[in-house]
Amino acid sequence: MLKTYFIAALLIAVCSVALADETRTLTLEEAVDLALEQNRTVKVAQAEVRSSEYQVRDAKTNFLPHLALNGSYTRLDERPYIDASDFGKMFEPLMAPFNDLVQKGYLDPGTLSGLAGGGMDKIYMGRLDNYDLNLSVQQPVFTGFALRNSYRIAQNARDAAKWSAKATEDQVRFDVTSAFLGLVKAREFYAITEEAIKQMEAHITDLENLLEEGMVIENDLLRARVQLSNIKLLNTKASNGIKLANAYLCNLLALDLETTIVPEEVPDAIMNSTESLDVYSRAAQVSRPELRAMKANLQIGEHLVSIHRSEYLPKLFLIGNYDWKSPNREIEPEFYGSWNITLALQMNLFDWGSTHLKVQKARIDYDKMVEASKMLADGISLEVKQSYLQLNEACEKLRIADENITQAEENFRVTRENFHAGLATNADLLDAQTSLTRAKLDRATVHADLLLAQAKLIKSIGGNNEDKR
Repeated sequence: MLKTYFIAALLIAVCSVALADETRTLTLEEAVDLALEQNRTVKVAQAEVRSSEYQVRDAKTNFLPHLALNGSYTRLDERPYIDASDFGKMFEPLMAPFNDLVQKGYLDPGTLSGLAGGGMDKIYMGRLDNYDLNLSVQQPVFTGFALRNSYRIAQNARDAAKWSAKATEDQVRFDVTSAFLGLVKAREFYAITEEAIKQMEAHITDLENLLEEGMVIENDLLRARVQLSNIKLLNTKASNGIKLANAYLCNLLALDLETTIVPEEVPDAIMNSTESLDVYSRAAQVSRPELRAMKANLQIGEHLVSIHRSEYLPKLFLIGNYDWKSPNREIEPEFYGSWNITLALQMNLFDWGSTHLKVQKARIDYDKMVEASKMLADGISLEVKQSYLQLNEACEKLRIADENITQAEENFRVTRENFHAGLATNADLLDAQTSLTRAKLDRATVHADLLLAQAKLIKSIGGNNEDKR
């Protein structure tokens, strides 16, 4: 039995390790699509849209008649009655002829007992058990346009939620692009430093051979080993950078953080922006989802003012009721039905200025949103300009980085040949190797920055705008 448990635990551990070490190869487009499907922030935004859809449907029901059913049972401690103890005294002046008939035996004495005040002293008006079943329908006829404005608010809130979800998707798309490119850059850094380590190790081997032949001094070998240590330090940083970039991308994709992502098919960067800054700025003012969401919120502000102003107007309701009660009208323990129709008018005549204050507050809130929308528009214009300039700057940096790599590679080749020919020193070769490594690292950084600047410009103008909604 113990052996069986041990084997089961071992299998679970092996499966867990296998799941934790899962490797996925993704292109940038596949990573973005996966994030839009699984990212938790996107799911929250999409849930807000679905919630707003139900809010619109709920607001629409307020135009329709509402039907309600109410039932009650009441048990009284005592039946309701009228005191009738003095009821017979009003007939005493008329009793003399009847008393004479009683004395002569023509009339039963009990017949006159109630009239003479000697009968029951209570007249019951109800019963101990009371039942009431009520079916009520209410239809708003006029509410000062409050219902119409409430419905429009729900519609605007739905539109705002949709555009906010689009903005969230654009942000997640950009974040995934940034994380993906960060992972690509970290892997390139690692590959570059690995290559530099191999080159430096080969150079150290050559120096060791030359040292044995007395052609170099020991200080040259020590300098080479110090440089190798520095490159290994860069390699370690690059390795940790890969792990961090990988974990960050996994988090955006809602994958296990131990999943290894292998990026492939990194897109080529465009060499410059294809349109003028003015064209991009105008496109952003039309297409940015944040501005469209703000426009919907401004409409909500307008309708809120109208709702508070509706308090000045009368409200008219049509109400119908059908009741099924017991006891009945004859106070018998039987059920009976009855109905009634009411046309109710309600109007606020005086509330110490409360309605006026609410209207003024709503107007101020609307003015605040107007200013906020202007601030947002200005901020977006600034963002577009920054993205535009950063893209152009990154294009120029990439051109310079390509030139630097060409020059650094040629310098390293010539210096290495001269070193083996005895025409260059060890320090010259180490400097050339350092310059080449730095040029490659700079080129990887600039290339990733250019792709990121391109993605940032696309986001700043409202994305690809495939979904106009």
